[in-house]
Amino acid sequence: MAAGPQGPARPRRLSAGDGRSARYEPGQPGSQCRAQSQSAFAGRDADIFGIGYGVARISDRAIALDADTAQFTGTDLPIRSAEHYIEISYQAQLTGWWHLQPDFQYFINPGGGLPNPNAPGQRIKNAAVLGLRSTIAF
Repeated sequence: MAAGPQGPARPRRLSAGDGRSARYEPGQPGSQCRAQSQSAFAGRDADIFGIGYGVARISDRAIALDADTAQFTGTDLPIRSAEHYIEISYQAQLTGWWHLQPDFQYFINPGGGLPNPNAPGQRIKNAAVLGLRSTIAF
């Protein structure tokens, strides 16, 4: 959602689940916010720089299941809580018909703190993801 030919744009997204089957908390949504700026650099009027942050809270039912599973199996399982992510992207218009967009995402507490199947009692570690998107319009 652009504010005009130049300047900041602030798309926002909000998501929620029903709490019965969703592992994420309804009412405490997996909320996301993103700020974008078009022509962030001199001479690059069609380029877009964006930064975003998101959080997904694990539902109370999923947390209770984790606690019950740990108690009844006698294992030291981590209890899930929330997942956070940070994203940075830059969409460069290389020609009038070709855009290239590198993207960096960093996930903190993936899956809300899922147990690591290769290391019992430990959570899956934070993760960095790099991506590259190419768009060609005819």
